[in-house]
Amino acid sequence: MTVRSALDAAIAEGITPGGVCEVSVAGEVTDSVASGVQATVDDHGEALGADERAAVTAETRYDLASITKLFSAVTLLRLVDAGTLDLDVSI
Repeated sequence: MTVRSALDAAIAEGITPGGVCEVSVAGEVTDSVASGVQATVDDHGEALGADERAAVTAETRYDLASITKLFSAVTLLRLVDAGTLDLDVSI
């Protein structure tokens, strides 16, 4: 599966309206993909018409704060599961 096919499949399945992905190996960009639209609803949750939807470009940026919170929580819980971190110890 290519990066483009994975992104296009996610868009087709309704997982995301669009996305940007750049793959680098040893500092060299090997693939860059932008596909879909930036949003399908406005700030109030109302559906945007097809003419109101902005296409995703290579310059489109996303806020990843919510994703990093999930990653941090999973990492901490793995440390707890491994016995490296104890949630019941106060410091």
